[in-house]
Amino acid sequence: MQAAHGAGISRKVARLEPLVSIKG
Repeated sequence: MQAAHGAGISRKVARLEPLVSIKG
């Protein structure tokens, strides 16, 4: 279950990373 949860977090981070990069 922890692995699945970690994957979910990674997905969220991957989604937010571009936004953070644009904001700089």
